[in-house]
Amino acid sequence: MNSLTDKNRIKELKGIKKLANKYLAFYCSKSAFKHDKWKKGSIQRNILTLKDVITIVNGELHPNSLTDFNALNRTFFEMSDFNNELKNKFDTFKFMELFKRKTNTFFLLMNTVYCSPNISYFNDLTWFRHGTVKELIDYALGKSDESIFEKYLETQMKNTCENDVTYLKHSKHKNELLLLQNAINLIEKGHIISANILIVTLIEGLVRMFCFSVRKKQNPLESDDKIREFISSKQSLELLINDSDWIRDVPISISSYIKRYNYFIPCIERKAIEARYQSHISAAKYINDGLANIYNQMIVITSENTKINNQIKSELKSKFESIERKFSDLASENEKSVKINLSVYLGYLNHKYKHDRNNIIHGEYSNYGEKWNTLYYLSALGHLIEKIKYYEENAN
Repeated sequence: MNSLTDKNRIKELKGIKKLANKYLAFYCSKSAFKHDKWKKGSIQRNILTLKDVITIVNGELHPNSLTDFNALNRTFFEMSDFNNELKNKFDTFKFMELFKRKTNTFFLLMNTVYCSPNISYFNDLTWFRHGTVKELIDYALGKSDESIFEKYLETQMKNTCENDVTYLKHSKHKNELLLLQNAINLIEKGHIISANILIVTLIEGLVRMFCFSVRKKQNPLESDDKIREFISSKQSLELLINDSDWIRDVPISISSYIKRYNYFIPCIERKAIEARYQSHISAAKYINDGLANIYNQMIVITSENTKINNQIKSELKSKFESIERKFSDLASENEKSVKINLSVYLGYLNHKYKHDRNNIIHGEYSNYGEKWNTLYYLSALGHLIEKIKYYEENAN
């Protein structure tokens, strides 16, 4: 047993557990109060995630788990020759990933970090793409504020000019293009509040135009006047996006569904997906159980210093081949997808952005004069245009 490895791993795991418990206590203290719909969902989701992290960490802190973790690392390298024989049969990287991904301390830490109140309660950076891992962690821990991200405004401005302006030029959004060009000029001159008001106004208009085209596509027999009446009747962005009439016509991969939309999906939808892909879950269990059996066998071989002879190789090879056959039952990203509706697709606009939008529309400008706000709104705009383009190309 490597005592230094054990000490480092124990220290990392205990640090993650302490942080997870801190955040869990925060959300439990908030759960009894009334909240906006998105905050209520965030609280529920984060509580479940944090409890899962704590359960995993407790299991990994058990002496047997620490011994197994070290033994697995040793066994992996000692099996190098054997792995080479099977390289065309089985990807050993996937083998290690299946064992180590969920218990990897970085994976556990980032799951905890994204539950930080700074990231998914007071603010919403669950969809935000700027910043390094260290900057995100420092912000989550309260070691820095939003200004740490302001240095990325120049990069975002470049992306806006290259992508968003280009899209608006080649579409039927002449008025929106003019607004964006004016906003860019205001940013360059340092008139941040005015620029932010224009960007929020631009997003509002684009969302409503997008919703019009989506409604038209989903209800081809409905007249334009009726559609305009429907859009106008939704006085808030939240009511428009969350309308129950939106059809699920946006195809996305399971991977995207889990990674990118986890924060906007109601629990009931996640249950429906689990039912739909029961065959995938069953196959994954078979593979995990089979790999666990092989892992336990290799632990015994290593602990007893048993030489891997032809008989043992044959047994292991047979087990690998049995597991390999089950991989065809797994839902791959290319093979499987799920359809979501506009409420999930544009869900990020109903979180912190919605709060800012409402305050700005009601004349509370003074709190939105920072470059950080500009970066956030330009990022939201870029995100929206990406989604509009994806919908135009893929919705069915």
